[in-house]
Amino acid sequence: MFTGTGKEFLERYSQFEKRYQSELLKNLDVGKIQGVDLDFIMNGGGINLDILNTEAKRMFEREYKEDVLRLPKAFRDVGSPGIQMPSSNKYRYAFRYGVDTEERISKSSSSSFK
Repeated sequence: MFTGTGKEFLERYSQFEKRYQSELLKNLDVGKIQGVDLDFIMNGGGINLDILNTEAKRMFEREYKEDVLRLPKAFRDVGSPGIQMPSSNKYRYAFRYGVDTEERISKSSSSSFK
């Protein structure tokens, strides 16, 4: 794996989760926590970035992307996926840029009611 072993990933994720839980109560967005079970989240019930204020949410998103998943390193080392992904659909290229115009749709619907 180009970003480390599975064990290393789980360690990075565990550290991220601990940091999230330690910062959670300091960075809540009061308008978004209605109906959210904070006790459940604080006891390891997952990560919900939607309940954080905007600044904290962006910081945790960046940290997850860069430190846990290591996406910038992955893109730098192996590149980004191309637009031409394998497909078994033999009509893929024919319908790739197909566009139905409103005129064509209105003509076909009016002829079907005659």
